[in-house]
Amino acid sequence: MSGKVRPQAYLDEAVSPLEITPLKIDIMRTREKDSSSLAVQGKRPIIVCETVADTETSSPTDDGERAGWGSKVQFLLSVVAYAVGLGNVWRFPYLCQKNGGGAFLIPYFVMLIIEGIPLCVLELGIGQKLRLGSIGVWNKIHPLLGGLGISCAIVALLVGWYYNVVIAWCFFYLFSSLQTRLPWADCPLIETGLSTGLHSGLSTGLSTGLSTGLSTGLDTGLSTDLPSGLSTGLSSGFVSVNVTTIVNKECAASSPTAFFWFREALDITDGIDEFGGMQWKIAGCLVFSWFLIFVCMARGIENSGWIMYFTAGFPYFVLVIFFGRAITLKGSSAGLRFLFTPQMSRLLDPIVWLDAATQIFYSLGLGFGSLIAFGSYNPRDNKFTRDAVFVSLTNAFTAIFASVLVFAILGFKATLGIESCACSQIKNVASMLHLTSAELSAVMQTPEECLEYYNLLAADPTAYELPADIFANSTCSFEKLMNEAAEGTGLAFIVFTQAIVELPWAPLWSVLFFTMLLALGMGSMFGNLAGIQTSIYDLKLFPWLKQQVLSGKTLFRNGTRNDSASCCFFP
Repeated sequence: MSGKVRPQAYLDEAVSPLEITPLKIDIMRTREKDSSSLAVQGKRPIIVCETVADTETSSPTDDGERAGWGSKVQFLLSVVAYAVGLGNVWRFPYLCQKNGGGAFLIPYFVMLIIEGIPLCVLELGIGQKLRLGSIGVWNKIHPLLGGLGISCAIVALLVGWYYNVVIAWCFFYLFSSLQTRLPWADCPLIETGLSTGLHSGLSTGLSTGLSTGLSTGLDTGLSTDLPSGLSTGLSSGFVSVNVTTIVNKECAASSPTAFFWFREALDITDGIDEFGGMQWKIAGCLVFSWFLIFVCMARGIENSGWIMYFTAGFPYFVLVIFFGRAITLKGSSAGLRFLFTPQMSRLLDPIVWLDAATQIFYSLGLGFGSLIAFGSYNPRDNKFTRDAVFVSLTNAFTAIFASVLVFAILGFKATLGIESCACSQIKNVASMLHLTSAELSAVMQTPEECLEYYNLLAADPTAYELPADIFANSTCSFEKLMNEAAEGTGLAFIVFTQAIVELPWAPLWSVLFFTMLLALGMGSMFGNLAGIQTSIYDLKLFPWLKQQVLSGKTLFRNGTRNDSASCCFFP
């Protein structure tokens, strides 16, 4: 609390300035009263003290006016929702797989201790002490560091653009999941009867009519035989309209999930120089995500509690449900062994340590200015060190838990893939093994029996009179199939969706999965925008605008900049 201490005019005895008030006095001003007037009353002059606001530590916004969190729980949920994002689900598992499995946890926790937790403590601490956004904080520390705060805001802006597009993709997949059969479960069929009928009908009609017309007379043939030939040819051609259908060749060459992602969702072109037209479905989802973010931003801090409970709590609810289902799937244990089998030699590679440090920065959201903004709304006596440790460990635990879930499902998918591959290989060599139809059917009764028989053949092909290298280029390897697991959007929208198709009640699991991704993405977006809007609000760049209008200007000026933590939660 700042302000001036009311001077005490006269006292019977001299009083020390520090005894005038229990408040900390930052700057003291002393003066002596007129000796003659004091002598008249028989009293000694005293020191009159005034408290002057500390211009080095006070913020432009008085503590009594600055908004604050509704509760400590709301603050922790906001920071957890911001830190635990999409990177925990689709980037950390990939890094574990790429960098030595369980061995990657060693550099990850080392970097968490030496850089993650200290920087998290720093950002929460300076925000809580100076009670400003990132731009104001760094400018207060030193004017030359003001550009650092601006850089934080620009980085948060760029990440916000990316996150809002990802949310639009999630909305598209969520809406596409609301049907009895997932649209990416099968390759689309192309009907070729119409084009075949028209082609054959026209060619038959023209050839019949013209040949008959030339033989009977040009005028008579064109007027009678040509129309009759066209009618007969077209009618015979149209018979095949509903009969001839083929599978899309591009889809058959890749997979249904990859085709749906690249053609239905993105409609990707051959190069960046080809615009390809507007994807109206994705554009509509993007507009809807903007609108949803704005609604959250304009509600204010008093109505933000339920948003935090959803964005921070719902992902854990879904992860627990998926975990309970994943560990019961065939091949899940093999996937977990693949994840946590340590390759200690990978620790000698500096790239592994670089990936661990990068993941810590990206996952905790360090350097975006959002943690500074979150901390600025805490009371000055809040124990931010304990909060930083709690958030950092929660983020690490969530990443590991999500990796267990992801690789359990990827192990299930790889097991199905290797069984299908084994059956296909057996069919290819059936003639070389001189298997009868009955023997082949007996071997391929179940996928498990296919795989068992294939393993026998692959162990020693020459024992079955097969070439020794016949399976040299085979893809029927669990390790190969697991190593094909993609990162980022490829993991979420291609690999994981393909595994969901194999589950019973696939649409239900798909709805839960993409709703979880929405909650993770929105929680991180809310935090990103806090780094921008808090700075704008503290700097009083638009003092005449209401909070709702300022939220809208910040959101739409940034295109897809979404940081509801600051807009949605801070008036």
